[in-house]
Amino acid sequence: MTIREYINQELRAFGVTEAQLFDICCDCGLTPEDWYDEQSRIIVWQSIARHIEKLLFAPKMQNVSESGFSMSWDYDNLVRYYLVLCKRSGIAPNDDALTLGGISMIKDKTDIW
Repeated sequence: MTIREYINQELRAFGVTEAQLFDICCDCGLTPEDWYDEQSRIIVWQSIARHIEKLLFAPKMQNVSESGFSMSWDYDNLVRYYLVLCKRSGIAPNDDALTLGGISMIKDKTDIW
């Protein structure tokens, strides 16, 4: 499976565009046609997590309705997916992104007492 195929399948529900796919691949130093394997897995996960972080801060549509057809997006799952990717790939999640998504992380501050 190529990295393009993996990212398209992984982010299918979020409608990743070709431009976003290219940004994700450039961020990790790979091309969309490179092979997705054990060596590239963590790098790709980290790049997807950083890309999702950008999506969380970008303006977005919540609901669209036209001629009796309506469509809505649930961004709560995007925040949860971002958190899982951060944990899987060993990177620290951005506190602002989590707060924006309504997830609070408890931090141990006993050392300042």
